[in-house]
Amino acid sequence: MHYLIWSFKHGEWWRANRQGYTRHLSEAGRYSKGEAGHIVLNTGIPNENAGMPEVTGAWWQERMNEALEA
Repeated sequence: MHYLIWSFKHGEWWRANRQGYTRHLSEAGRYSKGEAGHIVLNTGIPNENAGMPEVTGAWWQERMNEALEA
C-alpha cells in the first residue's frame, strides 16, 4: 500500500524522493506507510497530510480541479 503526501503549505503534492512539489497527481510521489508517517510527523512543516491514493488522491484532485476552475 502506498501513500501520497499533500503539502498545505505549498498547496501541492510531494514528488517522489522528497524532490519538490507538483500540482499533478500523476507526478506525486508514492511513499510507504512508514515513510509517509515519518515525513508528516518530522518535517517541521505544519499541516502536511498523508493518505492512500485510492481515497485521498481522488478527493484532493477533485478539490484542486474545483479551485482551478474558479
